[in-house]
Amino acid sequence: MKKTTFSRLPARFRAIKEATERGDDRFRIHDLGHCFASGKRQTGMELDTLADLMGHKDTRMTRRYARIGPKHLANAIGRHEKSYGEISTNLAQSTEKESRQMP
Repeated sequence: MKKTTFSRLPARFRAIKEATERGDDRFRIHDLGHCFASGKRQTGMELDTLADLMGHKDTRMTRRYARIGPKHLANAIGRHEKSYGEISTNLAQSTEKESRQMP
């Protein structure tokens, strides 16, 4: 496995690393794990995939890191309702077609 270097991290993460090295105790490198996990989870990454990337043997640990905000949950509910509505519409149209074709 290729070692991740800090030069590959976005500028804000490097800023946190540098602040930590200066002794600024408002930030901890540990916090980057939460930031990474939550960000990836909110983009739709599967929990199992995220656990593999983070080196966790169990997704329970990953769940502790990957916090989902209320806005993300509301969007997920909206997507579910939309897909459910599309399925219901397609089912109704199929049933209607079948009933017209019957003698």
